[in-house]
Amino acid sequence: MAQVFGEPGRNAAEESYKQTRRFLLVAFVAIAILSAIWGFALGSALPLKGLAWPGAVSIFVALFFLAFVIGRSALKKMDAVE
Repeated sequence: MAQVFGEPGRNAAEESYKQTRRFLLVAFVAIAILSAIWGFALGSALPLKGLAWPGAVSIFVALFFLAFVIGRSALKKMDAVE
């Protein structure tokens, strides 16, 4: 197989990188949506009546922030490999 060096090779690598990033973004969004649906389903099956809405919102914000940090660190590690 022929190897491409220089400008054409760089453009191909950049396009591959962009497609990988787009795929990962779609995957992370899909995981987030499915997790939210699963959370609502689990919350309706096992309701926590003692938890007030400010507590629930703070837990949601904390978990959302944690997911954001994990996703960002995963992308940085993938960028380092790329």
